[in-house]
Amino acid sequence: GFYSKDWILSVARSAPRGGFWLWAAGLTGAELGSDLAGSVRVPSSFCGLYTHKPSYGVVPTLGHSIFPSPAMPDLSVLGPIARSARDVALMFSVVAGPDPLTGRGWALRLPKRSVTSLKGMRIGMMVDVDGAPVASAVRKGVLDLARWMRSEGARVSTVKPPLAVAEHEALFHGLLKAVLAGRMDEKTYADRMAQAARLAKKDRSPAATGLRDFTQTHWQWAQRNAARTALRLAWEEIFAKHDVVLMPGTPVPAFTIDEREPASSRRLEVDGRKLSYDIQWFWQGVASLSYLPSTVAPVGMSPEGLPVSVQILGPYLDDNLTIGVARMIERRYHAFTPPPGYA
Repeated sequence: GFYSKDWILSVARSAPRGGFWLWAAGLTGAELGSDLAGSVRVPSSFCGLYTHKPSYGVVPTLGHSIFPSPAMPDLSVLGPIARSARDVALMFSVVAGPDPLTGRGWALRLPKRSVTSLKGMRIGMMVDVDGAPVASAVRKGVLDLARWMRSEGARVSTVKPPLAVAEHEALFHGLLKAVLAGRMDEKTYADRMAQAARLAKKDRSPAATGLRDFTQTHWQWAQRNAARTALRLAWEEIFAKHDVVLMPGTPVPAFTIDEREPASSRRLEVDGRKLSYDIQWFWQGVASLSYLPSTVAPVGMSPEGLPVSVQILGPYLDDNLTIGVARMIERRYHAFTPPPGYA
């Protein structure tokens, strides 16, 4: 069961490496984590926790990185993790703001969004997307939440992603690999360059594509950045008609990690189907690629007793809105309850 010691151990084994199960067990109150491609959102979803991936640039990263560069990397953000949306809101209010380089002349003034009612709110829902399968338990969790929101007076409608999944994945992976390449030491990067130079021109395998992305030129990065900016503008059009968009926190509930095979060879089970491990990338990449805020909130349990969560996606810099909706869900619909003995 969810609140048994066996469950806590299963989460510790199944969630990605890290101490997220400590939060779920109530052994620590709140913390900060970095999120480049779901590193905070995925384990929080698996453990039934609350977290917030801020709009890019809102929380300074100076002093956080284990890498020597003081520069803020593209895509990557810092965000709070806690067992309540209230604590997430409190932590975010403390850490958001300009860094020491800009604070002398800039102030962060995010829109104040106190969500006291869902009545009249325009809710988008993105769960049935071609090329991004979602387990039935997760799909049901998002749909049940949307039905409740509708009963509270919200207007709920389906949203289609601005880019097809394959195009989105290619753009996201290209920009993501550029970030990872910047973290390599000189020898490692030189080795990647040499490997890429030996590739056959017709080789379009995932490994070859990855190598080319790691060693892309600045011109190629600039073209991808332009495409990303066009995507951000497309999301602005979506948010002109919707206040927030609901998405799965993860496409499947927590699963047991098996690292005997490389990631490219691993499979996820989705309702009995063995699918590529990479099906997770789209749902995490939406917010990361377009710099959007995304708040994760637990909304229920799978038949196996594992947490199911939702991502609440909002317009750029409307972080307080997505956190506010999560707080409303927590107060009125579903909230985290500490396991017995770990409160």
